[in-house]
Amino acid sequence: MLSRNILFVANTIAKVVYDLPAPLDIFNGTMGPQEKFINAWAYQVAQEPRMAALFDEGAVKLIMKAESILKEVSAEAQRQTFTLGTERTYYDQKYKVKMSVYVVAPMSFDFIMMAAVAAYLFAMLVAMLGISEAVKAVSDLVKGGKKKQR
Repeated sequence: MLSRNILFVANTIAKVVYDLPAPLDIFNGTMGPQEKFINAWAYQVAQEPRMAALFDEGAVKLIMKAESILKEVSAEAQRQTFTLGTERTYYDQKYKVKMSVYVVAPMSFDFIMMAAVAAYLFAMLVAMLGISEAVKAVSDLVKGGKKKQR
């Protein structure tokens, strides 16, 4: 259904832009709507909440202009209203909203990651210097080490 509507809109826009006497069926094959893309796009749009309050004036003007153009070229163009199920929520505020969400990992993850990185670095040091030299280097580092005099 969505593919058919996209195809209709594309052919109508082509008719208006190129001033054709009748709509041509030029969007076929690779030029036609791609089902996989449309399904992925529709899924993404369905996952994101859309707030009418966040439409800027340009978006509203674009919607109104598109509606007027479609009414000029087709007698069937009309705004359709429908009721959504409870899984969708639309907000109707008249003010701009800025919302920030931060997802953070728990502190235990940081400690585990730090221990894993330290073990990896120690293993690399052992591979390069040998076990006795690596232990000596780490103990010197922990103790503060002896500063070399120039």
